[in-house]
Order: sequence, then C-alpha cells, then structure tokens
Amino acid sequence: MKSVVGRMFDGIAPTYTLLNHILSFGLDFSWRRKLADRLEKGRPIEVLDLATGTGDLLISMLRRRDNIKKAVGLDISEVCPTVLLLFRAMPLGPACPMAGLMR
Repeated sequence: MKSVVGRMFDGIAPTYTLLNHILSFGLDFSWRRKLADRLEKGRPIEVLDLATGTGDLLISMLRRRDNIKKAVGLDISEVCPTVLLLFRAMPLGPACPMAGLMR
C-alpha cells in the first residue's frame, strides 16, 4: 500500500521544479550552486542525493564538478521514473555524457 507521503509526492512531481523556482523566488538556483561549489575538488568523488525528486541538485553538481565519478539519486515517488526520464532528456552537456543518474 502506498504511503500518504508517497502519494503526495506523486501528485506534485510534474510541477515541482516550476513551483520550487517560483516559491523560492529563484533562490533554489543559488543554494544548489553553493552546495555544488562546496564539494571536494580534485580527487574523484561519489555523491548520493536522497529524495532527489527531479534531479536538479545532481544536475547542478554534475555541471559544476568534473571530478564526480558516480552520482546516484533516490526518491520515494512512483512518478520518479517519469521524472527521471525527463531528467535524462535535459541538456546536461559534457558534464554528464550519459545524461542519467549514474556516471
């Protein structure tokens, strides 16, 4: 049986990114960049994003750090496979040649 929280996230998943941008007045871009900039530089690292949702944080990290050898995002939502298909379709450029959750 699906949890109440899981059903709630399934319901908001399709519009989450837009709502996040609007409700945070665009500050979500800034905090993701700041977090990505704090990642270790130099040696290869692995990152795990729990409750990844649309993968926006992973995208920011992959764009800003070329030393990420593996990136994994996990989410409770059953809509997540649909959202992850959208995530894979986003233009990530050379920072993520596989354009997916794992590199």
